[in-house]
Amino acid sequence: MQRNKGHTQELGDLIQIPIQEAGLFKESILGILDLIKVEDCNRVQQEYIKNIYRLLEYFSKSE
Repeated sequence: MQRNKGHTQELGDLIQIPIQEAGLFKESILGILDLIKVEDCNRVQQEYIKNIYRLLEYFSKSE
């Protein structure tokens, strides 16, 4: 870990996923999220969902 301007940033190997697999992961995660009723989730679960959407944004950029 390296401290930089107040942000903790982990340095190391990047995960490289082939575009086709990234698309499959994205579609699978979207299918699961489709089944979740956000209004029924507690605060912790909502944070998990936000993190998953960030991951989906990353997948979208790598396609």
